[in-house]
Amino acid sequence: MAGDNPMGRDIRVALNKALQGVEGIPKLTPDQMPRLLGGVYGLGSRDFRPEHTIGAYEYAIGRSARKDGKRASDGASFIVLGIDHPYEVKSDDTPSLLPDKAIAVRFHSVGGWGAITTGKNLGAIIGDLNDLLYDRDKVVDEFGNPKEIIHVSANPKYGSEKKGAPTSYFMIAAPERIRVNCDLRHVNVVLCCDPKAFTHTNPLDGMSQGGSLVWESDEEGEAAWERLPLWARKQIIDKKIRVFTLPGFKIAREATDRGDLQLRMQGNAFLGAFFSVSPMLQDFGITPEQFRDAVHKQYVKKFGKLGDAVVASNMEVMTKGFELVREINIGEMEAADRSTLRGKALLPIVMPESIAASEGCGTGCRTIPPPPDQPARSPLTRVKEFDAMFRAKLGYNQPANAYAALGIMAAGSGDTASKYVARRETPLYIPENCTQCMECIAVCPDTALPNCSQDLDTILHTAVSNYVSDSSERQKMLKLLPEITQQTRERMRDAVAKNDKTPAQTFIREVTHAVNGFSPEAKEEFFSVIDKVPMAFHKANAIFATPEKKNPGSGGIFSIFVSDLCKGCAACVTACGEIPRPRRSATC
Repeated sequence: MAGDNPMGRDIRVALNKALQGVEGIPKLTPDQMPRLLGGVYGLGSRDFRPEHTIGAYEYAIGRSARKDGKRASDGASFIVLGIDHPYEVKSDDTPSLLPDKAIAVRFHSVGGWGAITTGKNLGAIIGDLNDLLYDRDKVVDEFGNPKEIIHVSANPKYGSEKKGAPTSYFMIAAPERIRVNCDLRHVNVVLCCDPKAFTHTNPLDGMSQGGSLVWESDEEGEAAWERLPLWARKQIIDKKIRVFTLPGFKIAREATDRGDLQLRMQGNAFLGAFFSVSPMLQDFGITPEQFRDAVHKQYVKKFGKLGDAVVASNMEVMTKGFELVREINIGEMEAADRSTLRGKALLPIVMPESIAASEGCGTGCRTIPPPPDQPARSPLTRVKEFDAMFRAKLGYNQPANAYAALGIMAAGSGDTASKYVARRETPLYIPENCTQCMECIAVCPDTALPNCSQDLDTILHTAVSNYVSDSSERQKMLKLLPEITQQTRERMRDAVAKNDKTPAQTFIREVTHAVNGFSPEAKEEFFSVIDKVPMAFHKANAIFATPEKKNPGSGGIFSIFVSDLCKGCAACVTACGEIPRPRRSATC
């Protein structure tokens, strides 16, 4: 940050020349010399908001203090506006400054999903609707020129490396000139194309009383309400926000079988939903037929060179978005909280003492203290330093510091960065097809496919020891595990010989029921874990078939897992060749 800005320097020079009595400049006496307060604002034009202007005035007249507690009366003459900084000043008064009857909309999406393009299309469509209104009403200004009936201001907000990262888009439509150009904090409509937005940001920030939230979800009613976190429910209830859900991705999937288009066309569904939930069409007396005609003309202009089928599919998605958006009833604050959008964690019921002593494995070696003789590491190599700044859930509002200014982050932090927020699909591992070629693991750019081979007895013993809660039942099962393991191996060998694709879990379940002597509860706890462990043996010859031929009982189980580091790029699916590995929704 500069110590002063060019305008401030020029004013300071002019005043000092006046104090010195330079010819041509009115002379000032020392008691007439004004005090100058200077500062800097924003790291970008839209970081500077009306409350910052008011804050600067309140600081100058002594009504408020900087963030560090110092006031102008203390001699502090330098302030910062629009940045989280010790010298920042900001007023508690946050005026809207939007024109009367303005409709302010904000998109929340992920880079690469087409929301920015959708926002541009939305602005262009509203421009076409303005032309429609002129042709209909012939409204002119004082000079006889066509009058702008709907004024539009729109701008995106994202970084240069935006793919896979959260993005925002702001747009205002108003019946008169719009005089603000900053992030919106007074919003009528929020189009939340990101189904996981509530896990990493606050889509309700700055929403007006009675505003409308349209959220990407194929759930409705009570199920959709349970997906909202408690803090969001409180804001929705307090501000009387109307909540709508829209299955945008489902609509896009039905319109095209191309995975990339299914992501980018989702925004068209939200474009239709905007006109469905906002009062714009009603306020300007635009019929649904006129609206659809304007959208079609814009899509022909945008996609016409790609063919009529592309225009038709985009229109189909937009129309369904207009028709299928559903308002949900506001439920109870105490309703079940399923807002993480994750499945239930498969945590051990019984924790071995060796793990309990270290408070669990956590993220691996980070839970183990460094050796006594290891020297202290620099801050840049500490994950804790990275966590404190870049994972503080501040989004674009990061505090100003040397690391952020230079784009520096802690080394080796990628191995703990979950990609589940940005991904839509993850690869589905099919053990019966796996040949243990390892090609998928080699091409994975995120090392997101941890894999291992282990003895069948180890898997069964771990499942019983850690997940069967009743100690007496646990002991019964442990005593009979050798028999269960032996019979299961025999069935697995027969399956390989007959080219039978029956999963290993089926054999384990059948043998366990045959051996029996356990309670239904114990068996269900055991099966609930076994069913989730990928077990490849049919075609993993180097791990199972070959060792079994040489030495019966020595064959192992091969497993590939999909970790949270997976961003759903499908490189592994492509590398798998002729063996199909379909992808599935990451929110299952």
